[in-house]
Amino acid sequence: KLGIALCTWLWQRKSLNYTGLESFQLVSWPTAAYAVPATFFIVQNNLVFLALSLLDPPTFQLWACFKIIPVGVLARLMLGQRRSSVQWVSLLQGG
Repeated sequence: KLGIALCTWLWQRKSLNYTGLESFQLVSWPTAAYAVPATFFIVQNNLVFLALSLLDPPTFQLWACFKIIPVGVLARLMLGQRRSSVQWVSLLQGG
């Protein structure tokens, strides 16, 4: 699908009034704010499959709950989401 869409776009772009690239920026703050947590999720999801192959189910489930903590911290640091003190205590107690 991507290949067909790119070929069609390249073929028609000279006749288009708006190509979609007028306001395109490779790196901007909003992009980076979502790209950093997304990168952590990619790494974490790959580690999950490694852990599934190495750990027994109860131990894996305990470690699986750990991902809530970095998500909360990154949501605060990268996206500016505010948490109440009760939410922080709940988050740090393991979700």
